[in-house]
Amino acid sequence: MRPASYASRPTVRDSAIQDARPWPIALASQPYQHSDYDFRMSDRHLEKTRTFAVSVEQAYDAVLLAPLPDIFSRRYLAIAPIREVTGQHGEWGDSIGQTRTIRLADGGTMLETLTSIDQHNSFGYSISNVTGLMKPLVAAAAGSWTFSAVDTGTQITWAWDVTPTAMLGRAAMPVFAKLWSGYARQAMDQIETILAP
Repeated sequence: MRPASYASRPTVRDSAIQDARPWPIALASQPYQHSDYDFRMSDRHLEKTRTFAVSVEQAYDAVLLAPLPDIFSRRYLAIAPIREVTGQHGEWGDSIGQTRTIRLADGGTMLETLTSIDQHNSFGYSISNVTGLMKPLVAAAAGSWTFSAVDTGTQITWAWDVTPTAMLGRAAMPVFAKLWSGYARQAMDQIETILAP
């Protein structure tokens, strides 16, 4: 159960989405209120799951090898689409430790490092060196894609464990989580298009 103090901060959740200014500035302008929720929080787990009528092998290969701008091609409110990926050497998934720079349409960047590969089951990565509008909120993230066989095909789960920045990032995580969920839903829509026969 969330602490009662969490429920006393609706202005942070609502006005940050409606404010026309850049979102870190809009969030920073909100009056900060201390709560146990803020200071007990370290990483915030976010995930989105959808089932697709394809085999695990098809789903895994399509998501691992798809260009990121194909999956993350649409803005969701304050989260920009991916414009391009640079610095990648070889096919993504060749080896643990591979890196590439993700460049967002709003000018922000982040470094992605491949951290795990379990062929046709999952792969994981870390996000660091965040710049741009996301920098005031996200210090780092650990991401993963998992693929599980189900009766109707393959269940794909995309997850982020976000390490927020101190104070502002922690206070803004409820808003960021809502934005990330919408962004992830759109990504699943794009994957559905990629997997369509």
